[in-house]
Amino acid sequence: MRALLAIEHSVIVPIWNMLSTGTVLEDVVSDHVQRTHRRTTERHAVS
Repeated sequence: MRALLAIEHSVIVPIWNMLSTGTVLEDVVSDHVQRTHRRTTERHAVS
């Protein structure tokens, strides 16, 4: 039951954010990928 609730939450929250801000899924995913890639690049550059 907890797993189902977690899955529902992970689906509902992004949908709510997209509807409330007017962004498109591609914009959200692209932004996330860019931020993640930047952090990974910075972490590798430091080590």
